[in-house]
Amino acid sequence: MSKNILKCELVSLMALKQQCAYQFFQDEGLSELSVKQMMYLALIANEAPLTISDIAIHFDIAKPSVTQMVRRFEHLGLTMKEPCKRDKRKYYVVLTEQGMQIANMDDLIIERLARKITDALENEEIIQLVSLLARINEVEE
Repeated sequence: MSKNILKCELVSLMALKQQCAYQFFQDEGLSELSVKQMMYLALIANEAPLTISDIAIHFDIAKPSVTQMVRRFEHLGLTMKEPCKRDKRKYYVVLTEQGMQIANMDDLIIERLARKITDALENEEIIQLVSLLARINEVEE
């Protein structure tokens, strides 16, 4: 098999992953989320607890822009405000369960991709594919 054929098949596989990602966002009613908004969610997931000011400083943007984004996330059910126990004037932005799922969407997209692949292959082919992928991963290490 030539490298060009392999390259074409890999491009097709990546397109299938993108299709799974698109379908995931459609199913969750989140197709309008931008890459930047996904970065906000990832930051909140990985660095919690964060205030609006913390997020603004991290992305070097104005607090009103962050406030607007957080309100949008709240409307979508992705975040909620949690009051600070020490300072009642301050609150933290935290992810809801749905927000955590979206922030960790790669796992869900890979699950969809794996399901598409396993639906298309016989058990013996799946075993062979897993073996080949393991060999490729060994080369990377």
